[in-house]
Amino acid sequence: LLCVTYGAGGHNVVNPVAGAYAEQVPLLVVSGGPGEAEQKLAGVHHQAK
Repeated sequence: LLCVTYGAGGHNVVNPVAGAYAEQVPLLVVSGGPGEAEQKLAGVHHQAK
């Protein structure tokens, strides 16, 4: 079980999740997300660097 925060927390687990997939390790990822008010106010933005 892996619990992460919305945003940077989710980005930081991409490689570990890929590693678990490659090694066929069962994994459940639970991630937060923006609240309804934030979604309506600003929309959901994708962050790419």
